[in-house]
Amino acid sequence: DNREVAGLEGVSDKILEKIHEAGLGNLEAILAGGGEGLGQIQGIGPKTAEKILAAAQAMFDTRPQREEEERLRRQQEEAEEAAARAAEQAAEDQAAAERTAADLAAQEAAAEEEAGSGDRIDAGDEAEIQEDEGAPVLDSGSQEHLLENRESDGPASGPEGSGRDDRREGE
Repeated sequence: DNREVAGLEGVSDKILEKIHEAGLGNLEAILAGGGEGLGQIQGIGPKTAEKILAAAQAMFDTRPQREEEERLRRQQEEAEEAAARAAEQAAEDQAAAERTAADLAAQEAAAEEEAGSGDRIDAGDEAEIQEDEGAPVLDSGSQEHLLENRESDGPASGPEGSGRDDRREGE
């Protein structure tokens, strides 16, 4: 891994570039080449080669620990992302449930309103019913007047007259 080589402590970027150009792009290649391999690279003497090898060995020895830390870090990030997605989904589900409940309540209210208005007959509806039945259409004032007269006249005596006519004859 080039990142491991780039992270060698105490090794300058110029030396790291020379190591990379020599084809030693990972810790295994550096350790396999040893001091002799590093010593053949122009600009790297025996002391620098030993310093590079020590840093490479330390990096190699801590690789399992770093890999485990990296794995745990990724696992933690994935768990946090999953928790965030779950919370977001729960919020979306809650909002959808609230919308559904509101829609149902509105539908129930509309149904109740419609059912309630279907039971009442207003003057316009009564006029339509009378027209359908062939009866003369009377406005609400005329209807009230007829009802008042009917109540004050008493029962009708027959098709020719009313109770009022019968009373007059008796007087």
